[in-house]
Amino acid sequence: MTTPDVNLRTGMLNGLSGLIAKINAEQYVKTYYVDNINGSDTANNGLSWTRPYAQLSKAITVWEAFRLAQANVYGKALIHVRGTGTPYTALTALPNYCDVVGEGATPYGDGTGIPCIGDGATADLDAAAGSARGLGLFNLQFIHSDNSWALDFVNLFRSEIAFCAFKAADPTLATISCDGGIRFSGAAGGLYIHDNNWIGTNDSWHLHGIWAGGTHLNSSRIENNQIRAETAGIHLATTVNGDNTVFKGNTIHGGQRTLALGVNDLATAGFAIYSGNYISATKSNVLSNLGETRWIGNYWKNGFAAVNAS
Repeated sequence: MTTPDVNLRTGMLNGLSGLIAKINAEQYVKTYYVDNINGSDTANNGLSWTRPYAQLSKAITVWEAFRLAQANVYGKALIHVRGTGTPYTALTALPNYCDVVGEGATPYGDGTGIPCIGDGATADLDAAAGSARGLGLFNLQFIHSDNSWALDFVNLFRSEIAFCAFKAADPTLATISCDGGIRFSGAAGGLYIHDNNWIGTNDSWHLHGIWAGGTHLNSSRIENNQIRAETAGIHLATTVNGDNTVFKGNTIHGGQRTLALGVNDLATAGFAIYSGNYISATKSNVLSNLGETRWIGNYWKNGFAAVNAS
């Protein structure tokens, strides 16, 4: 049997090859380039590395204006974001039908060359927030601090998030507990979230890994992620319909903290499936509805995890 770390690395290598092939094969309507060291939002047109925009938000604004002028045309845009030594400003709006790809070092750690969004210097500021359809986020690090989320979605549909890192950080090295990595406060569905990493330090950490509190989180695959949190790795509120959603092969733990609860699925009509996850927590799970049919072959610490509620 392979270990979770081997699974994560194998999935990352295979997935990156697939991502490169996908980008090369995709017929994008527009392609934009962003570089916050050499770019300009006023003097450049963002259409090449020689004339890049300075901020990702500028490329998003330009693409959305173009897209909305094309009635009933759903072609996608591609935005390249260069990794530098300076984080990009936080996003308060997200693009639709658009792949955003970080160009630089793998975002799972620290240092220059990682394409980072949000600097974590401002409390209560999400790294990226909004609603989107057809969004792709790849090879990006989202940095946030205090009462905020790395990715704070209202509604998100038919989108993919892969090979990204969600970093809890505080530049003053104070003890900071951030709200979490990904939040869905409205409706979400048709998502593929995989091979992402929740990171932080002993001074800064996430309370929640993935938190859903709206109406839907359905028809989605959430797999091969390394989720690190303190309160709950995965939390679904009572209102969430997770029909046809599978959480599979995720490693859920507390890192340098102690994770209280691996999965907290409180949905009164819950249908999300949990299969083959590896959990290190004080308690592996709470499933409020039909837990015995939805909890399949999950490991808690060094053995199979029983269903704690149903």
